[in-house]
Amino acid sequence: MKYIIYCRNASEHEGNEIGSLLDQEHQLLQYAKKMHLDVVDKLLENNSGTAANRPLYRLMMSMIENREADGILVTDISRIYRSLFDGAKIISLINSGQIKEIRTPRQVVNMSGMANTY
Repeated sequence: MKYIIYCRNASEHEGNEIGSLLDQEHQLLQYAKKMHLDVVDKLLENNSGTAANRPLYRLMMSMIENREADGILVTDISRIYRSLFDGAKIISLINSGQIKEIRTPRQVVNMSGMANTY
């Protein structure tokens, strides 16, 4: 499985528990190394999740649709969707099998919709 690390800045109302982009990147790289995950790209988005223009999010979706990756690694599931449109897109890609897995250091969501929490 090929993973994309996706980090996105937290907005003020999301709080500081998510951490900076570099903190997220460091945490996910350490986790990927520990779990022996194949990371094909790291995308550090500096735009709010509610922003309509998130070029790196669109790049990640394109890479998945083009089968360059089939897994997403994020510090928290909230990093990849902040709108119903984004959530629907993620669900569609899971249902089609293009996303095989979404991982956080505490949770794995796979194609069958099963969420395993650690």
